[in-house]
Amino acid sequence: MSSDGLAINLIKSLKRHRMDLELLQSLLIIKFELLRYENCCPNYELPAKRTALPVGACAQEGRFEEHNVDKPSCIMTDPMLCGATVTVRFIRSFEHRNLKNVVVKGVALSSTGAQLKELALKKLQTSSGIPPPFKKYQYDTMKIETQAFGFKTNDPLINTGNDDSLILKDDSSLESSGVKNETEISFFKMEDYVAYKKNPVVAW
Repeated sequence: MSSDGLAINLIKSLKRHRMDLELLQSLLIIKFELLRYENCCPNYELPAKRTALPVGACAQEGRFEEHNVDKPSCIMTDPMLCGATVTVRFIRSFEHRNLKNVVVKGVALSSTGAQLKELALKKLQTSSGIPPPFKKYQYDTMKIETQAFGFKTNDPLINTGNDDSLILKDDSSLESSGVKNETEISFFKMEDYVAYKKNPVVAW
């Protein structure tokens, strides 16, 4: 077994089997940081105006980054610095149930809805196996579909309720909008969505 595997087993023991992934990743980050400086918890001092980045991707490679609080360097374009993973559901046609899922990693929850749209569209263009019509379509609206281990709605295509609270605002942070790690987000054209809500008919 690799050293990484041993570290995970030491932290997530049988008695702690219900520990979620986010907490495990955070603990691994702390462990690797202390080992790197041959330090231990009782005498570790957090540098002034510094914060440890609570990132899962860093922990997976044994990396630990420190950032100035006043000038955060955690940006959405560098997935190694950010930990949230979201699944974006690109809906090209409500009527024909045409949708493709694209997993976007390294999402900073402090970023805005507009920044997530930009990142998701870039990921769509570089994803293999996505037909050209999906890549050329004009998506303009994001809406939270479900959270990890959350309940699905009766409509498998999209949740048509709670638009005011679930549709992401371009100028609001993802965290304040309710986005978390492993959140599923639908990305569609608002004009199509409005038409589908008025007449939710599916063409087979």
